[in-house]
Amino acid sequence: MAADPLNMDIPPFPAVWDSTMRSHFVSCERQGFWSDFMHLRKSGLSIHLHFGGVVAAGLEATRKAYYRDGCNLDESMCIGHSTIIKTWGDPDIDMEMLRAQRIYKSLPAAHDALEAYAERWPFDTDPLRPLFINGQHCIEVSFAVPLPINHPVTNEPILYAGRFDMLADWQETGTIWIDDEKTSSSLGRSWRNNWRLRGQFTGYVWGCRSFGVNASGVIVRGLGILANSVTTEEAPPEPRPGWMVDVWYWQLLKDIRRAKACWITMEQKQDCDPWEMWDQNLDSSCSSYGGCQFIPLCQSEHPERWLGQYEKVVWNPLQRSVEE
Repeated sequence: MAADPLNMDIPPFPAVWDSTMRSHFVSCERQGFWSDFMHLRKSGLSIHLHFGGVVAAGLEATRKAYYRDGCNLDESMCIGHSTIIKTWGDPDIDMEMLRAQRIYKSLPAAHDALEAYAERWPFDTDPLRPLFINGQHCIEVSFAVPLPINHPVTNEPILYAGRFDMLADWQETGTIWIDDEKTSSSLGRSWRNNWRLRGQFTGYVWGCRSFGVNASGVIVRGLGILANSVTTEEAPPEPRPGWMVDVWYWQLLKDIRRAKACWITMEQKQDCDPWEMWDQNLDSSCSSYGGCQFIPLCQSEHPERWLGQYEKVVWNPLQRSVEE
């Protein structure tokens, strides 16, 4: 449902945080407020999020069929393709407009992505195999770990959560790595360089180590969706040594404490609008990745008049997270 322009009560402080929420907040406090406290999203479907989720669901179903259920390759791929169809559903997508924007993410492209993945990394010979722990194959792994920060209302520990594609046994080295897939419009050097300090992945490693699994780092595999083909690329393994995980962890605590302080100040201030307590970036964050979706709010002297352009969608950090 569309946001009610008159419903501007103080939003609750999130009890669970993840890498997406932290990224929003450190990029621009105001963006974090609109996105993860007010839970606002531009009306309409994001083809990037939808497409990435569909491909991820197809890969998950294929892996589970092959590794967990003992299906052969053909059967597993059929299950994966069926899952893609079911997950795609019947969304309202203007494909002609997307093609005019050189965006080629469609249902046929999702099927092609699964085939391209299986051709590049065949399931029967892939050196990355899902780790088998406590009778379970580690496919679509999620975690939630309490932090030493108490919620400002409940006084319970705030949780940090994550979810990734596979915890893998890299059989050629005998080490454990996190495997994560990304769909993109293009691959190459710029794409590979995205992951060197990516906090999302450092958080995954920290989450695994919190449960006693010594993950070495992350291996990212990419699917590039072009007009008439799907390209594939595997980024060089990105190790996460202990000191790097420690740096990420202390930065995470600082950022969430800063968000908590903003929220407490907002709650105590009764003579101003809630969003005014959250600083604006007013620089590159406003234009990155095609532009911040909250630009209409920040361009207006009265943001509440524009809230009707947005929907309220409460983000669950334990659900699949999809990023370009």
